[in-house]
Amino acid sequence: MAKVMAVIGMHRSATSAVAKGLHMAGFPMANNESTLLPPAPSNKWGHWEDKHLVTLNDKILHDFECEWNKPPHWLDVEDDRYAHVPRAVDYIKNRGLGQWGIKDPRLVLLWPIWREAFRQFPDIDLIVVSPWRDPAAIADSLVARNNMDLVDAIRLTETYQSLQADIRAD
Repeated sequence: MAKVMAVIGMHRSATSAVAKGLHMAGFPMANNESTLLPPAPSNKWGHWEDKHLVTLNDKILHDFECEWNKPPHWLDVEDDRYAHVPRAVDYIKNRGLGQWGIKDPRLVLLWPIWREAFRQFPDIDLIVVSPWRDPAAIADSLVARNNMDLVDAIRLTETYQSLQADIRAD
């Protein structure tokens, strides 16, 4: 049976560190290391995110006129979100059966789509890894990295962490 480790968590909440550890332990976060997002000044050890996954998730969010920092209002609209499941299924097929990982903070917002996509693969044992960081520390980090208003950063963090808690409970 294939095993996939899904790192689910808010931006700035140590998901990159967890994903790097899983990658080094034999759960590659991309089919080829050249498709991993490069390090950035705000994350000098790397994001450990597959560019193809991030692009796909951004396209799905864009279809709903949303972005990572402007969460969708469609979370309870099954018809809309499930229309995108085939795109996620294609990504999973491309990654193949075996042992691998998946990490992108946008997964928190799009988890209903990804959860349904993974259900199409009964031979994949999906394990959700969900790091948790103090919300105030996340908000402060968003303010520093994105020049975001503190109140907006707190609200965004609350949205992500509420969804993350729902994913953990599922």
